[in-house]
Amino acid sequence: RFYEILRTHVDFPVPLSFVGHRKQWPAWKTFYKDAEVALASIGIRLDTDEKFDETLKESKTLNAFMNRILMLEPSVQNALFDAVHGLYGLEVRLDQEAGLYDAGLDTLDVRHGQRLGVEVLSSEVIFQDPKTGAETTYIRLRLDHGISWEAAQKLHEHRCDEVRGDGFHFWRKDGQEEPVLAVAGPQRGDEDDEE
Repeated sequence: RFYEILRTHVDFPVPLSFVGHRKQWPAWKTFYKDAEVALASIGIRLDTDEKFDETLKESKTLNAFMNRILMLEPSVQNALFDAVHGLYGLEVRLDQEAGLYDAGLDTLDVRHGQRLGVEVLSSEVIFQDPKTGAETTYIRLRLDHGISWEAAQKLHEHRCDEVRGDGFHFWRKDGQEEPVLAVAGPQRGDEDDEE
């Protein structure tokens, strides 16, 4: 889409810090012209409507584009990178709003640098390839996300005066100390306490 915007000279869909009054490029038109010249100097031609033109095909991937712009002056490199980054950010935001964004793989046992509890509830082979014996397994997990620091402080304020020993403590596990909040709860199985 970046190449198409440069080629068609339509307004760039996100604001860029280097285009405007008293900036490196005073108007979009001058930025587009300079970008087109710079890209042509590294073998990327934008003046073709043919989708399979060799100059575009070769630089279609982001990695190839990034490698090629390294041959340009730093100010032009930065401008092209910022433009692509801005456009990428817009595309991600639009996909997120539409519910189409896939962030890829996610680490389940770490959140904001803190370890989470992960427990396997069940495991079931749902398919086995007859030729290779390879298995597709459905694994059901339970994640313990804990609670936020603010929620822990609020719970501490409201509940921790009831029983001696309630409060924040450090728990050592696998050589690391983690803060925990201990709060006494009702005893299980006490029929008289449930009223």
